[in-house]
Amino acid sequence: MEEKKKADISDLSIYYQELLFQNEEMKRIMQENELLKQRYQRLYEDAPAGYVVYNHNGQIITANNTLCCLLGFPVQECQLHRFPRYVLPEFQDELYLMIQRVLKKKTPESIEVQIRGADEIRDVMVTTNCYCEEIEIPGIEEPVSSDLLRSVITDITGLKKRQRDFWNRSVHDPLTGIYNRQYYKEEMHDMDVMENFPLSVSMVDIDGLKIINDTLGHEFGDQAIKVIVNELKRNARPEYTLMRVGGDEIVILFPRTNLETVRRYMQEAKKAMEEKSISGIPLSFSWGAATKNTPEEQLSFIVAAAEDMMYSRKQVRGGSRFNGAVHLILESLFERNRQVRDHSLRIRQFINDFGTWMGLGEEEVACLCSAGLLHDIGMASISDEILNKNSMLPETEQREVLRHPEVGGRILHANGDTAVYAEAVLYHHENWDGTGYPRGLAGERIPFEARVLAIADAYDRMKYGLNGRGTRYKDEMMILEEFERCKGRQFDPKLTEKLLEWKTEKKHPAS
Repeated sequence: MEEKKKADISDLSIYYQELLFQNEEMKRIMQENELLKQRYQRLYEDAPAGYVVYNHNGQIITANNTLCCLLGFPVQECQLHRFPRYVLPEFQDELYLMIQRVLKKKTPESIEVQIRGADEIRDVMVTTNCYCEEIEIPGIEEPVSSDLLRSVITDITGLKKRQRDFWNRSVHDPLTGIYNRQYYKEEMHDMDVMENFPLSVSMVDIDGLKIINDTLGHEFGDQAIKVIVNELKRNARPEYTLMRVGGDEIVILFPRTNLETVRRYMQEAKKAMEEKSISGIPLSFSWGAATKNTPEEQLSFIVAAAEDMMYSRKQVRGGSRFNGAVHLILESLFERNRQVRDHSLRIRQFINDFGTWMGLGEEEVACLCSAGLLHDIGMASISDEILNKNSMLPETEQREVLRHPEVGGRILHANGDTAVYAEAVLYHHENWDGTGYPRGLAGERIPFEARVLAIADAYDRMKYGLNGRGTRYKDEMMILEEFERCKGRQFDPKLTEKLLEWKTEKKHPAS
């Protein structure tokens, strides 16, 4: 009997130990579960996306911290809010339709909407599905099964902004900021609807842009485009759409606008352009317009009619558009910089006296004098900031100045009346030994007129200085010594000898 009791006590002890072990194991498992619960709760609350559960009326049942922060209310108050009320009105119908489809089909759906965030309007992606959950209703003993909706709210504001920025860049002309040809193709189709009639179209072509580009350079051509576009934009109504569809072509769409209104608008813009110019070249444009009044008319025919009118006006102006352009450019340059003007006038007089002394013919002297007056016309392409600077120029600005013979040659060559002077101006900074610019010509490959210009230009700069910075040559003797030193290197040796002889004779005339 005693042995049986001992055996029972031993068994109880073993069982007790097993219970203790199982209890400890249960505690460990409960602790691990609690840690997992806390971990998943943190993941849920601080997820990078909002998470919300709500019923078919939109009443929020639970929401994570991310969504509450996004919408701007405390987590503790989430059940006091309805999710759809945070969606902007223009998207609410779409949200309710999605909710109905999800409840009916039991399949998830996603839509993009905008919501009122705590700080600003936000673009979000709402991905929604439904599930069944038993909920307790006061007064009813048995839990009731109910379909609930759960949505993941992903903030895509940054992505949508980048998309909008990319779209804006893709349909806007980077130079002028107005729409481009790609947008024109889409807009012509979208605007061709009854509510926009009468729909007017104007075709605009910038006059002489190629000449500006070829003579002054594309930087000035771009400036001309911007000036004209800004003038067209200045009086444009908000509903007018301006589109640059080519280098010098602009299309304007006028919804709900009759032809007479378009004419007034275009005539006012054209009149304002009479006061605009680029380095002396007056700015202008040719235009044509036509109107679609009924759905039966083809918009492509209306555009063609406007284009035909525009080209007709352009042809009437013909070549007279740039008659006197060289004179205008030179006049503008002289107004901008008195030193260039005085230098050019002195060069003309110097060449007249020197050429006459050498026994050149009257016509040849006159031609050389004109080239002397025009030799720095390429300076018109240089900005006033550089042109009027009295200090030494940095390398980038020096390169701009060194372009002026080429620009001057292009300006003169583009106008039939002055093409005869183009080579003299183009090569007047070439050196006899081939070290000059812009082509590095040497010896007699340099045109005679350019060699005369080179001597006249150098003499004047040595005597009067450059851009008002004074001169290191104290008297004419020092200037003539410099010519003697550079004879055969920078200057034509025979012409230099004639210069020295002429100046000596002037100083000591024969009795």
